[in-house]
Amino acid sequence: YRQLRIDSNWGMWYKKHGFNTPCVVLGEVYVLNVKVRVLSDIEQRVNFRFGYQNPSGKWQYLSLNNNEGSHCPNSSNALGWVECSLRMTTTDEMVGSSGYQIWSYIHGEAPFSTIDYDDISFSKFDPESVLHQIYVSTEAATCWAKGSELLITSSTYDQEDEHRVTVLDTDPMAGTITID
Repeated sequence: YRQLRIDSNWGMWYKKHGFNTPCVVLGEVYVLNVKVRVLSDIEQRVNFRFGYQNPSGKWQYLSLNNNEGSHCPNSSNALGWVECSLRMTTTDEMVGSSGYQIWSYIHGEAPFSTIDYDDISFSKFDPESVLHQIYVSTEAATCWAKGSELLITSSTYDQEDEHRVTVLDTDPMAGTITID
C-alpha cells in the first residue's frame, strides 16, 4: 500500500462501522505489525492509533506503542524500511464498540512525504511467542517475583513513551528478569 496524498498527513485508514464483533476480547493485548518506508530525505516517524466508538457514539483514540512504550522508528530514503510492532490492551468500551479504526499519520505540515506500507497484520498478542529478558545484578534479580510490575521509563521527551511490563520469571543466579 502506498500513501500519495501530499496534502494530508493521514496515511492508511481502516474503518469499520455498524458491527459488534466477538473478535475484540476484553483485557486482551493486540499487536499491529507493519513495515513502513517514508520516501523523504528527512527522517520521519509514522504513528498509529486505534479508534473506537464509546457507548455515547463518540470516537475515542489510543496511540499504539511498542513493548518498550515507543512508537515506530524513524524512516527516510537513507534508512529505508523499518519494522513496527505496536500494542494495545482492550477495555470495556472497546469491546462493546460499534465501530473501529486504525489510522497512521506523520507530524508536520504539507506537503507530506509518500509512505509505503507492507506486511500489515493486527492480531492477538501471544505472550508465549516472545520472551524478553532484562539483565540486572544478581542482587537486583532477587528483589522481583513473578507477577511484579515494572515501569520502564523512556529516553524521549514524550510522556507516553514509558511502558509497564509484568515479571514472568527471575533467575538470581544469572541476574535476569524475564518480562512480557
